Amino acid sequence: MKIENKTILAIAPHLDDIELGCFGTLHQLSSHNKIYYFSLSFPRDCDQSEFIKNRVQKSLKLLSTPHENLITHDFDSRDLNKSRPEILQNFYDLNKKINPDIIFVPSSADVHQSHQVAHEEALRIFKNKTILGYELPWNNFTFIPDIFFKLRKEDIDAKNKAITFFPSHGKDSFFENGIIQDLARLRGKQIGAELAESFELIRMVI
Repeated sequence: MKIENKTILAIAPHLDDIELGCFGTLHQLSSHNKIYYFSLSFPRDCDQSEFIKNRVQKSLKLLSTPHENLITHDFDSRDLNKSRPEILQNFYDLNKKINPDIIFVPSSADVHQSHQVAHEEALRIFKNKTILGYELPWNNFTFIPDIFFKLRKEDIDAKNKAITFFPSHGKDSFFENGIIQDLARLRGKQIGAELAESFELIRMVI
């Protein structure tokens, strides 16, 4: 199924969750669809304007996504739960404004408390849209890969490059030692392809 001329919303509880969870797929889709990048929080004690300029905008350029499609908020990255009403309102307003067709969120199996908030509030607002849960293995005790996107080498290369823009992923990070490629090869192997990213199917609207 070819996806074209759709409005796609990627939701990140923390800046870099999108890069880690679904960037290869977004890179593939970006040439024929409109991508919106929505983040709920910044890293602690960072200069927000510097972080956007030197980190996030570089990532957006790989998706050919204009700066106006970036929406960021400064909720407490450690405790999004206390900001649930504001997050819900932001999702509601955004749904009215851009009317997305496909939404990427952390999966239902993600145990991080702030990721759970983003997931749950997104479901309340975008329940009439296609919703896919992205995989963050270090937060998933279980993960059911329902939907697979076949990827090209350039999609995974872009994902690797995007991750390097974020300083939290250094030598001791989960995604060192070629694990990006390993996971993409594993998901590809499951569907007889070379490379893939997989997603939990939360809701499909055709």
